[in-house]
Amino acid sequence: MRKLFAVAGTAALILGLAGCSSTPDAAPGDDCSKVAQPGDATSAVTVTGGFDVKPTVTFGSPLKANETQRVILETGTGPAVEAGQDVSINFSAYDGTTGTSLADTPYDGKTYLTVSNKVSADPTQGGALLGIVKAVQCVPIGSRVLVVTSPGDAFGETGNSQLGVGPNSSLVIVADIVSALPTRESHRVRRPPKPRSPCSKRVMAPWWGKTRM
Repeated sequence: MRKLFAVAGTAALILGLAGCSSTPDAAPGDDCSKVAQPGDATSAVTVTGGFDVKPTVTFGSPLKANETQRVILETGTGPAVEAGQDVSINFSAYDGTTGTSLADTPYDGKTYLTVSNKVSADPTQGGALLGIVKAVQCVPIGSRVLVVTSPGDAFGETGNSQLGVGPNSSLVIVADIVSALPTRESHRVRRPPKPRSPCSKRVMAPWWGKTRM
């Protein structure tokens, strides 16, 4: 059974919400024609190694993208990631300004990080850093992507002192999209109403008719 790499410590700081530290670029919607595109920043990064294998990532620093850029290095054969899905990934992340490695998953074939393909202003809702949402948006399962985020899609003008990321820094992320869980809507089970006797009382329960699996 696949293990899930705990969203804690450095991984959570990188892929979790940026909070109020920045003003992010426009949030992506469901339109797969408007995903982040390759550019000069992604062209400046060299990635070697195949899917599900820890990559070797090289680039000259400082590296910065004014808008988040993404290139699919290896295209998977699975369905495309949908908005709101939880996605299991392998990833390696770097500070674009210094070139420092920030964190990565074990790449052991069984331990992955699960992130949410949605943005939320409320951390309790599980929203992810906008840069990682743009990384996985509309990508087929089984793909490897390279993303260079804009500072606004990372930690913005304040940076992140816990990670040692300075102000206005881009993040360089290589992510393998391993699997995706169905959206909450696709898990919804609608049950037909049960026959009632004319003398029975009706009990109102707002959660009836929805089953979360």
